[in-house]
Amino acid sequence: MLTIDFTDLSYDARWYEFGESGARLKIRPYPLSQAVTVIQDGGLRISGAEQCRLFKHCLVAWEGVVGADEKPLPCTDEVKQKIYDFNLGGLAAFVLAKDREFRQAKDALEKN
Repeated sequence: MLTIDFTDLSYDARWYEFGESGARLKIRPYPLSQAVTVIQDGGLRISGAEQCRLFKHCLVAWEGVVGADEKPLPCTDEVKQKIYDFNLGGLAAFVLAKDREFRQAKDALEKN
C-alpha cells in the first residue's frame, strides 16, 4: 500500500525573522510543477534566471527592509530583481534556503 500524506502541505506563506536585523520576511514554497530545471551529470541544475524567478515567487512580503535613505523599500518584483542580481543583504540565499527547508521537513517526516 502506498500512503500519501498531505498533512502540513500548504502553499501559504509564513513569516520568518531575518537574523538579528529586525526584518521579517514572508516566504512561501515554490511549486515544483512550475520549476524549469535541467539534469546534468546526474545532478539538478537550475539557471540563474530560474532561481531569480523562484526567489521572486517565494518572497511575498517583508517588514523592516529599508533603503539607504532609511525609507521602507517596496516588495516589488523590480526591487526583488535588483536584490537578487546584486546579491544584496543575503536575502536571496535566505529565501531560497527556506524554500528548500519546506521540502526537506516534509521528506524527513515521511522517512520517520
